[in-house]
Amino acid sequence: MIDKMTTLAFSMYSNKGVYALFLGSGVSLPSGIPTGWAIVKDLTKKIALLQNENYENDSIEWYKKKYSTEPDYSDIIGQLAVTSTERQSLLLPYFTPDEKGDKEPTKAHRSIAKLIKEGYVKVVLTTNFDRLIEKALDDEHIEYQVIRDVSDISGAVPLVHSNCTIVKINGDYLDCRFRNTIDELAEYPEELNAYLHEIFNNFGLITCGWSAIWDKALVKLIRSCPNQRYTSVFTYINNCNAELSDLATFKRGQCIQIKNADSFFTELLEQVSALKGIDRNLPLSKEIAIERMKKYLSLGDEGIIRMNDLLVSEFDKAIEYYNSHLFYSDFPSKDVYDKAIEVANTANEIIIPLAILVIRWGNMKHEKLLIEQIRKLFDRNIEYPNNTTSYRVTIDFNHVGSVIVLYSLGVACVEFEKFNFIDKLFHIELRNQHYSGNRVFNSYVIDCFNEWLVDKTIFNSPTYVPFMNHVQRIVHNSYYSTLDENSYLPLFCIFERLLALYYGILSHINYNRAIGQIPIGTLQQRNMYNLSSSLRKDYDAFFNEVDAQKDNSEIIKQGMFKGSYTFYKTIKAKVDEFLENHRHGF
Repeated sequence: MIDKMTTLAFSMYSNKGVYALFLGSGVSLPSGIPTGWAIVKDLTKKIALLQNENYENDSIEWYKKKYSTEPDYSDIIGQLAVTSTERQSLLLPYFTPDEKGDKEPTKAHRSIAKLIKEGYVKVVLTTNFDRLIEKALDDEHIEYQVIRDVSDISGAVPLVHSNCTIVKINGDYLDCRFRNTIDELAEYPEELNAYLHEIFNNFGLITCGWSAIWDKALVKLIRSCPNQRYTSVFTYINNCNAELSDLATFKRGQCIQIKNADSFFTELLEQVSALKGIDRNLPLSKEIAIERMKKYLSLGDEGIIRMNDLLVSEFDKAIEYYNSHLFYSDFPSKDVYDKAIEVANTANEIIIPLAILVIRWGNMKHEKLLIEQIRKLFDRNIEYPNNTTSYRVTIDFNHVGSVIVLYSLGVACVEFEKFNFIDKLFHIELRNQHYSGNRVFNSYVIDCFNEWLVDKTIFNSPTYVPFMNHVQRIVHNSYYSTLDENSYLPLFCIFERLLALYYGILSHINYNRAIGQIPIGTLQQRNMYNLSSSLRKDYDAFFNEVDAQKDNSEIIKQGMFKGSYTFYKTIKAKVDEFLENHRHGF
């Protein structure tokens, strides 16, 4: 079942401007603005001190014993300050920023301001006296009108024509006309009732930081609006109280449990912004998947289950797409190869960006889950009909996508210095009937491609490894379009050299093969020695740094080459000797 947040995001995106936000004190609490109960506790402390009495760190209990009654916000405020002007002076310090610079807009206020700026929200109702939402709107340079008192209504721009309307139901802390006693909140002036009735009747309602327990007049007013044009959403933290639940049932709306106002509005903004990607001609599902992955990674271990579910789902979709577009019976040709590349790009469109995000921002737990999905992709058994003619070269076209994944993630590892992940990537073992026990790149890069893709009839190119040249262009164009060639090519060549070194390790130690089985790749064919000085400089700087730092270099510290610079130098010397001997031989 689709989660409620996703449903709300789709509804807000599809019905621009039809939702009114209803904000209570819980939204402003993280900024340092106290709740009514916090004000009560502070005032009872001051009352005790003025009477020279010891409240023993519990002024509430002291007040109950002293006056034989529960301390009530309305009652205490009413006794300490009789007129609204006096109450303004009494409460002003609770809302005014102090020397610490707090009482600034929260993440929730900032996210709401961005939703307003994009036109998704046009009306904000609030029972709060503070001006945090106004400050957030000012910082975004958004025009808005504020209804602080019933007298403001007659001169206001009609809701339908206003860019944004803030309705401060109980008033503003800088305006002496604000309401905060039981008598004042028992009912509202008729003109304000009519104004609120219009909003409740014509807009969907999203409440946050509001319990529905104390504002009886507001609850009664909401219940008086029969229209249900748009679904109303009532958010709560921990447990949903009966008043809020009953109101949601009456409005045929839904209750959504949230962690806090900041996380709720931040996630809502992210999801609506992701949906906006369709207007930029971006694949909708890809954009949403990327935003979700960012969110889950930002949650650390708390988001790891959802992150894993997202990876499993998208990798399964990719595998299903590959398996529904198999190549085997067509005679190998450039046209068939181009179709295989098209299939690979479609299948990899989402999984590669997601994997790159995990590589860049994930921890070891995240990486472990990603490695398993990569292994699953590389290890898929491909079944071909027994009664059809098949060509070995054409069958191998089905593994093109795996090589593109390998190189895309390898380049990302170099860019973000995640060399430990390269080590894990190179050591993924295949378990299917064709490649059981073999390392990933041994099976795909060497066995599949360095032989058959030399065929000049497919590529019409004199280059010895045209396939790897093609991979380099695909990876650059599809997943690294933000990097120009001067930045990207050294990363690609560094990864290829690391791949060559690791193949030297595995062929020399595990397979007892000659070191001459090392993959040449684009590095040799491009003849790095003749590349532009800037490209050569970046490439050389990487390996010079390894030699300078030795065991303290990043690739060694992160576990590549058994964590030994000596072992690295031994393998590199043999590989370099081979590549130098074949420098002009292809």
